[in-house]
Amino acid sequence: MPLSDDIMIIIGNKSAEEFKKLLPVSAKILNDFYYTMSPVGGLITAALSTTKPYFAALAVDMPLINPKIIEKLYFMAQRSLGDNSSA
Repeated sequence: MPLSDDIMIIIGNKSAEEFKKLLPVSAKILNDFYYTMSPVGGLITAALSTTKPYFAALAVDMPLINPKIIEKLYFMAQRSLGDNSSA
């Protein structure tokens, strides 16, 4: 079971059209709010755009990361912050 179906793809200042062909319809494709800041701008964009209490940011060169790692990090964050909410 996925932790969240809320997927954001931050694409710098590129056109979203080329990405829409490759990604699920439900994925939010966003341009960086602060493109000149390089990867940090993408992280800021994701943090400001999420409605969830937590988010995981993955680099494009990590497409095969094991979902169990994200799940473990999520539950560790909940436990350390005493949070009982769901993503």
